[in-house]
Amino acid sequence: MAGEVDVIYQTRIRPDRVTDRAALDRYTIDKRLLGMMKPHAMILHPLPRTVEIDKAVDEDPRALYFKQTTNGLFIRMALLTLLWEQE
Repeated sequence: MAGEVDVIYQTRIRPDRVTDRAALDRYTIDKRLLGMMKPHAMILHPLPRTVEIDKAVDEDPRALYFKQTTNGLFIRMALLTLLWEQE
């Protein structure tokens, strides 16, 4: 399945609410999953993360969650500027 999609959007997993460790492993993005993904697929995540993305994934060019967070900051700044300029 991971090899068929262009974007993986992972949200935060609360490990304290998961009782089955095998279930938790099924939803973790790690190097094994990276090997299955398309070369130009994207990994997005709203941050902060817990256990759902292995830190080794950060070095992969498909991991765009830090860029996503930065862009989100700029979008919020632009929206606030537009709102304040209307007053």
